[in-house]
Amino acid sequence: MLKTGIRKKRTITLLFCVCCALLLYPKYIFAHEGHDHWNNTPITIKKSTVAHLQSILDSYNSLYKKLIEKDIQDIPLLAQNIMDAAQQGVQTEKKGEGRYMMEHIYLHAMSLKKVEIPDNVKESFKLISSELFPFFVAWPMQLKQNGLCLYYCKDDCGYWFQTEGSDPVCPYSSGKLPSCSNIENAGNK
Repeated sequence: MLKTGIRKKRTITLLFCVCCALLLYPKYIFAHEGHDHWNNTPITIKKSTVAHLQSILDSYNSLYKKLIEKDIQDIPLLAQNIMDAAQQGVQTEKKGEGRYMMEHIYLHAMSLKKVEIPDNVKESFKLISSELFPFFVAWPMQLKQNGLCLYYCKDDCGYWFQTEGSDPVCPYSSGKLPSCSNIENAGNK
């Protein structure tokens, strides 16, 4: 009888400590601009929006390759593809964080479509990457399902996604260096 009472007290104390630890542990999910960056709500999307996200990722991957090659010739076309997919994503996501993500991707792709200077293309690419980042942080298995790796350049303070299995090449490096050497795999955190 005495042992059962002690076990119950220990179990309750342990559960209480675990609950307190979970409440106090900050979740590092970055929200979009204008929202609380310590938001505990993960960005989710409907199954019907996944096809639009994959269209965005296809154009994003082509855009990444163009940045690496320093060729901005087809950027407006790729930006239009991202805009179209994001607009369809906005239509399927009626409310919530997934809709905000799609809206912001649309806005950044719209400004990407208008740019003509390579540095501005890189900045728009960085903004689109920052909009995709919280979704993949909340759902890391989506990286594997889409065959992507998430990288972070400490020199240029920017995230990007690229095809899994390829050597990391920073799309933000400029000028004389073909690539920076201060890259970390952010998907393994």
